[in-house]
Order: sequence, then structure tokens, then C-alpha cells
Amino acid sequence: MQNLFTFLLVMAISVSAMAQDVSQSQMAMSEGINNAYTISIDEPIKFTKSVWKEYIGAFGKVKKNKQKEQVSLGTSIADLASRPVDLFATFEKMGKDATLVHVWIKTEDGYFSKENEAQDERAISFLNEFKKEVARTKVRKELKEAEKTLKKQDSELTKLIKNNERLHKNIKNYKNKIQKATEDIEKNEKEQKAAKEDLEKQKKVLEEIKQRLEEI
Repeated sequence: MQNLFTFLLVMAISVSAMAQDVSQSQMAMSEGINNAYTISIDEPIKFTKSVWKEYIGAFGKVKKNKQKEQVSLGTSIADLASRPVDLFATFEKMGKDATLVHVWIKTEDGYFSKENEAQDERAISFLNEFKKEVARTKVRKELKEAEKTLKKQDSELTKLIKNNERLHKNIKNYKNKIQKATEDIEKNEKEQKAAKEDLEKQKKVLEEIKQRLEEI
């Protein structure tokens, strides 16, 4: 019994914390003044808008109207309602890296509000899930950049390895050339020695011939 009470207490605190992330107020929009749900996102407005378009785009088309609202009409979102809903969203810049997202959810019966507890809970849950999606998208983006950097570094390492192999091959070629040059030098020196000996022999032959000529 105590465990059940603890579980219910934790759930109540969790739901309360989620609800605190989302506020409600009557706000002006393209169809007048209606109940809006507002959630704070700790990301720049441009990034937040792009995630919203993808998030809602999974359910239906998202268009911008003259009031600069992101509008999705007749959208079927099971987590919100059994019937299609109209979504209106605006984005308010809060400092450098934060955005307030104002969302109006409309059905045939009117706009979602805390007056209808079931709708209210679904709206809060939906927006909190959007906030999680923003976080997931950011991490996926970071992951993509990390993979890109890793791929670049791997490519650079591969080039360095190939260059190292080429340099070792060059060293081997140079060693072979040095070895051949050393052998050629030794051969040349032997040939020089033999040539000098032949030259001395020829000088003697020449002297002998000269002497014979003088004796005639």
C-alpha cells in the first residue's frame, strides 16, 4: 500500500513538473483572442522553428499565414484528438538562445484549454514531447557533426599512413640506389686501377719502341 502511495506521489510530481513547463493564457492570433499554450525552448528561434516544422510535418502540411503563424489545418494527431485539429504556432525570441513557442490547438468544438482536463493533459504532453524532440534533434545534429569530423580525421589519418608508406618506399628505393651507387663506385675504382696499370704497361711498351728506334 505504501509502495502504491509512493508511486502515485512520484507520478503526481512528474505530471506537475511537466505542466509547469507549459503555461496558458488568452493571446491574440489570426482568429482573434484565444487560449494559447506556451512552452519555453532553450534553443535559438531559427532552430526551434525548423524542428517544429519537421515535428508537425510528420502529421500534415505546415504553412505560414499573413500573421506569420505556422499553420497546420485538418491535421490528424492521435495524441491530441480522435478528430483532425488545426494548429497555429508563433515563435518569440527570448535572448540569444531561447524561444517561447505559443501554440493554439483548435477542434470543431473550439480551442484546447484547461477547462477540458483531458484535452489540457494531451496538449501539455504533446508540447513536452516537442521539447524533447528539440533536444533529440540537437543531439542528432551534434552526432552528425561528430561523425563528419570523425570521417574527416579518418581520411586525414589514411592520407598520413599512405604518405608514410610512400616515404618508407622512397627510403627503400634510395637505399637500393645508394647500394647500387656504392657497388658502381667500387667497380669504377677497380676499373680505374686496371686502366692505370694498362696505361703504365703501355708507357713501357712505348719507351721500348722509342729505344729500339734510337738504336737503329
